[in-house]
Amino acid sequence: YWPASKGTPDIPWYVHEIPTVFVSVACPYHLADVPQVKTFVNAYDHQPHTVEAVLDKLEGKSEFQGTASTDVFCGLADTHM
Repeated sequence: YWPASKGTPDIPWYVHEIPTVFVSVACPYHLADVPQVKTFVNAYDHQPHTVEAVLDKLEGKSEFQGTASTDVFCGLADTHM
């Protein structure tokens, strides 16, 4: 857990030193709060079948597919890095 204060020193040290995956559920715009995270998964909702599908993908049981239905980069340059 860390505060949703974009770009502050409050981000955990491990984001840059340990492979970190951020899974966003029920909000397609979380990337604006965590642009420093290298792997970001946008699940769009928190329904049980969606969470199960995300877990299957993270475990390699199925491939990530699809395209964003909204601007998940929030129009910000630092979210594209």
